[in-house]
Amino acid sequence: MKLDVDQVVELISLSMSSKQDEIGCEDCYALMDQFTEAEMSGGGVPAALEAIRTHLEQCRCCRYEYEALLLALREIR
Repeated sequence: MKLDVDQVVELISLSMSSKQDEIGCEDCYALMDQFTEAEMSGGGVPAALEAIRTHLEQCRCCRYEYEALLLALREIR
């Protein structure tokens, strides 16, 4: 199986992340609703949820989930 450029970039980015304050996909998914609501409110994201933003920048799977949630919430409102 050959990897495309995006997959190689994703693997490199995941292998290079070793910060203590980073979270995994499970934690990101558990807090994604709170992060999305904070983003949509326009009041800013609490510091405690900033790790979600970092994770979404690095993880394509979670970013797709976030974008789908954001789209759904915008449609409801």
